[in-house]
Amino acid sequence: MKKFKLIILLFLSIILISCSDDSYIIHFNTNGGITIESIRVDDPENFVLTYEPVKEGYKFIGWYLDSNFTNEFISLEFLDENVNIYAKWEKLSYTINYELDGGTCDNLITSFSFGNEVSLPIPFKEGHAFLGWY
Repeated sequence: MKKFKLIILLFLSIILISCSDDSYIIHFNTNGGITIESIRVDDPENFVLTYEPVKEGYKFIGWYLDSNFTNEFISLEFLDENVNIYAKWEKLSYTINYELDGGTCDNLITSFSFGNEVSLPIPFKEGHAFLGWY
């Protein structure tokens, strides 16, 4: 009878261990990017994060475990609880190329970052009136 109880206890232990919930919830803070709904990960060991948010005028750098961006999110391998991850962004910058059509211009602005207002200079061409940039 003692062996039978031991076998039953062992069997129940195996069932309980195999039923343990190794799943996690990942909450996404996109820091102004498009909303990404939280997801449940049922197989953390084989999980690969492929969610990449979009934010106008910004390049996505990566997911981080803190809002100070000191701990990059790599995998769920070392976590033992649900997690909030934060999107890190870099402002896009743009280059301006001018076609002066034979004119001249001083102080040409050659680049700017998204969200910054730029006042373009007025070029000069002998015998012509400048009508605008197109």
